[in-house]
Amino acid sequence: GIAWVPLFEEESIKFRDLFIEKKIPLVSFDTQLPQTLNIGQNAWVSGRVAAQLCASFSNAETVFFTLMIVDDEKQYAHFEERRKGFESKLKESNIQNEQINSVKITLDELAPYLQSMLNSMHCNITFFVPNS
Repeated sequence: GIAWVPLFEEESIKFRDLFIEKKIPLVSFDTQLPQTLNIGQNAWVSGRVAAQLCASFSNAETVFFTLMIVDDEKQYAHFEERRKGFESKLKESNIQNEQINSVKITLDELAPYLQSMLNSMHCNITFFVPNS
C-alpha cells in the first residue's frame, strides 16, 4: 500500500489512477482525494466552518476576500478545497457574488496588499487565508 500527502491535485490524480489500476491500496493524509482512504481534516468542511463564523459577524456591507498565498503556480489541493468550502457556504448564506473575492498573492505582496485594502475600503472587510 501507499500512504501519502497528495499536495498537487492534478499530479496526485494521475498517480492515484495508476495505483488503483495496479490495485495498490491508498491512504492520503490531510487531503480529500476521491477513491482513497483519508486521514485528517476535511478541508472543504473546514472552509465552510470558517465562512459560517465570518458570516455570523458580517452585515450587508461586508466584503469577503479569500487570500491564497502562492509561491509558484502549483495549487495545493487541500487549500483549494478550503477556499471552495468557504465560498460555497457564503453563497448559501445569501452573501451576494459581488461581495466574494478570491485573490492569489505571493507572500512578499501580502503585507502591502492588506495595507492598501484596509486604507481604501470604507466598509467591513473579512479576509480568509486558507493556507496561512
